[in-house]
Amino acid sequence: MEAEPRNLNIPLYRRDWNGLWFVLGSAACAWLWHKPTQLPAITISCVVGGLAFWLALGPGLNRFKYHDSFIVRWATFVALIVGVPFVMRWLVPLLHSYVVSNP
Repeated sequence: MEAEPRNLNIPLYRRDWNGLWFVLGSAACAWLWHKPTQLPAITISCVVGGLAFWLALGPGLNRFKYHDSFIVRWATFVALIVGVPFVMRWLVPLLHSYVVSNP
């Protein structure tokens, strides 16, 4: 009789896919905001806009969103409220026009 049972190579934990799903969801939200049709514009929208959504709603800035200081939390909240619309309304369309006009 063996002292220890054989290893069946079965992991005793499940892989957590929530982080990946949140990144893909952020990219999808950014794409839905502008709905570009050309591949470079889709890439810009998903990368830059997705990063903005991920930072605002995801775990990107949790260190500052849940900081002990009320002032840091408030400043982060204000920066995100101002920053995400700025990125989605002005920065991403500017990058779209630059990428589409300069192939």
